[in-house]
Amino acid sequence: MAYVNHLLTFIESNPALAVGFNLILLLLSGIFAHLLCKFLLIKSGA
Repeated sequence: MAYVNHLLTFIESNPALAVGFNLILLLLSGIFAHLLCKFLLIKSGA
C-alpha cells in the first residue's frame, strides 16, 4: 500500500504525468461505459 501512496505522490508532483493519468482514467471509464451500454442494449433486445 505504501508503494501506491508513493506512486500517487510522484504523479501529483509531476503535472504532465497527472494529466496523462487522468486522461487514461477518463478513456478507460468511457470505454467501460460504452461497453456497458452496448451490453445492456443487446440484453434488452434493442
